Amino acid sequence: VAPETTLRRRLQDNKPLTTDETERMIRIARITSLAEALFEDKDAAHAWLNTPAQYLRGEPAISPIALSSTDPGARLVESMILRTEHGLF
Repeated sequence: VAPETTLRRRLQDNKPLTTDETERMIRIARITSLAEALFEDKDAAHAWLNTPAQYLRGEPAISPIALSSTDPGARLVESMILRTEHGLF
């Protein structure tokens, strides 16, 4: 969502997240929730979310959680989860 030092400073100063940071946090929460529902196991879902793989042709391996840092990446991850959930590989 934001660098750890930024989050600590915001908490210390009692300041809210920016709109962009809030959107990223909601996106990550949505993807995490979908993965946990798919795997029916938080540990397995978190392991998958943090394991780099080749999702984009011609690009280096990236983890689903890192891919979800942008809206288009999160939509791709969400699509993969939903296709898997419905047996469409």
